[in-house]
Amino acid sequence: MLVERCRREHGFLPLLSPDGRRAHLKIPKCGSRTVQYVLHRRDGWSVYTDPLETDLQWTALVRHPIDRWLSGIAQCYDESAIKLDMDQAVTDMVHDIHTTPQASWLKGFDPMLFKLENIEKLWHHLGIVARAHEQRRRWATKFLTADQSAKIMDHYADDMALYEEAK
Repeated sequence: MLVERCRREHGFLPLLSPDGRRAHLKIPKCGSRTVQYVLHRRDGWSVYTDPLETDLQWTALVRHPIDRWLSGIAQCYDESAIKLDMDQAVTDMVHDIHTTPQASWLKGFDPMLFKLENIEKLWHHLGIVARAHEQRRRWATKFLTADQSAKIMDHYADDMALYEEAK
């Protein structure tokens, strides 16, 4: 399965709290670098290689599907994203791990969800002090037509449901 392989090969393994009671699922383009820094490097959470234990208190950050898709496209194509044919990009839809549906990363889990723009609610829930998510990379911004946006929203309907459920 693509998601499971990417979890292992690309460093998106969950993080386990020092007390062993909580775990956080990382999803590409949903603050994973910030979470890695705060939880793993700063607060001592460990990489969790056996995420079959679903009795833990799981959390995850999710992002609005269009914002995440545009950010994922920009990262996938880097500087060449400027010349990307957006109609074709929308037709292809999933280009790499950064545009794989968020729902795929959460299969088999029922985490408490937080919106990326509300990351401070995640920190509060976990009882830690941390700053807001900071976007460090600056990608070329692409604009979508209403039709392109509608196609993305249709394809990522499950992700939008997750986003609407999130705090």
